[in-house]
Amino acid sequence: MTPRHEKETIALISHTQAKTFSPPLGLLCLSTVLERQGYHTEILDLAVAHSSSESAFWEGVRRKKYLWIGITALTPSIPWVGEWVGQIRNINPDVPVLLGGVHASALPEQSLRELGVDAVCVGGGEEAVLWFSQWVAQGRRDYWEIVGIAALDDKGAFHFNADRYSSHPRPLPVRPNWSKIRLKDYQHLPPQQYVRRKPCVAPIYTTKGCPFRCTFCAVPRFSGSSLIHRDPVDVAQEIEDLVADQGVEEIHIVDDNFNYDLAYAKRVLQELALRKLPIVWKTPNGIWLHAYDEEWLSLLKQTGCYQVGFGIESGAPHILRAVKKPVKLDKVAPILQIYKNNGISTFGYFILGMPGEDRHTVAQTIRFGCGLPLDHIHVSLFTPYPGSPLYDQMAAAGNAPKSWDQYYHYLGGEGCDLTARELRSMMRRFYVRFYSNPRRALNLLQDIRRSGVRSFLTIVQHYFFSRKETPH
Repeated sequence: MTPRHEKETIALISHTQAKTFSPPLGLLCLSTVLERQGYHTEILDLAVAHSSSESAFWEGVRRKKYLWIGITALTPSIPWVGEWVGQIRNINPDVPVLLGGVHASALPEQSLRELGVDAVCVGGGEEAVLWFSQWVAQGRRDYWEIVGIAALDDKGAFHFNADRYSSHPRPLPVRPNWSKIRLKDYQHLPPQQYVRRKPCVAPIYTTKGCPFRCTFCAVPRFSGSSLIHRDPVDVAQEIEDLVADQGVEEIHIVDDNFNYDLAYAKRVLQELALRKLPIVWKTPNGIWLHAYDEEWLSLLKQTGCYQVGFGIESGAPHILRAVKKPVKLDKVAPILQIYKNNGISTFGYFILGMPGEDRHTVAQTIRFGCGLPLDHIHVSLFTPYPGSPLYDQMAAAGNAPKSWDQYYHYLGGEGCDLTARELRSMMRRFYVRFYSNPRRALNLLQDIRRSGVRSFLTIVQHYFFSRKETPH
């Protein structure tokens, strides 16, 4: 194989303040498409990076090794992005920096002006990064001519062709380039929602996008409001390869709505069943409550599924209507019982403090959640993340958080009739009341033993004892 020239190397950096296990699937997918076209990529995930990895990156910046540098970051990490871009500019002012992720996609112009990056990739970027690489290699700076790229011109005017972007066909999803990371580096972090059954876990996705319009969620703006699907055979082959190559024993399917297209989800599981792999799996994100049949339930058991999650969010019907969450509350308990009868553990997701909430609606949610046949719950405080319709409304009214580092330990209370202190107190009450049930307490203790006390304590500290602070 002909060695690549160093100038064809692209650095892809992930920075997150997440408290749970989350390899950078988006960057690994970009690595796949770039390396197919002959580029070399380096992944630097600062959640698990060793000091030697960071030192090697900065040495590469000094030696002008990189064709361009890509950064993805969640909203709480945006102040850090500005610091790193400044350091990159001081060392090598000529290397282009491309920013991506949900935050940048939601606020491209603001991100460009605040952070000093050369361009923002709006959406997933699997096609845009290839054109961006060509533009950089050719010395072009009119990055806004690329579909999916926003940039400022020499006079500081903002350019992004939103109509052209929205009408452009979305590229088919690709398999992440797992050779760029070591999964064992992530296993010390607690898995999402702290429950795991096996020592080595890997996340995978099968679809991108979500057709629902929940106003607290940014997924449709970033990933699209219609589903795009991977080939079920490729999904099953990816899992088989992860088992063989990295010793994976547990899979977390991290789609935003794995079973919304039930026929497709069943095809994925049918392919998985044919391979008879020695794995267990769960869905740490919510699946669609109202999409199931006998074949689906049978396939869950055949393929090793032990837990599924459901986004219930509230027990107050008018709050669900206000945020456009399509859950029929009278159907929740019977459907959960069906999963329970089939030996599948269930996890319920709830949000407290959404706009319009008061003490009565939160108490209604607590009563409803504690009365359901759930094994576990995850309770969060409403957070107006950029990209969600509720963020747009609150920002227009001047009620959104005033600085990005506030999102690191967002305390809630904006837009509802409860203070942040009251919401935190009611969230704790929800957890205590739910797990005071002996059966649930026993299940919790068993899952703590399987997942590790250390992982559990990390989650408890984050949700019960965290304080508002600036990310380091």
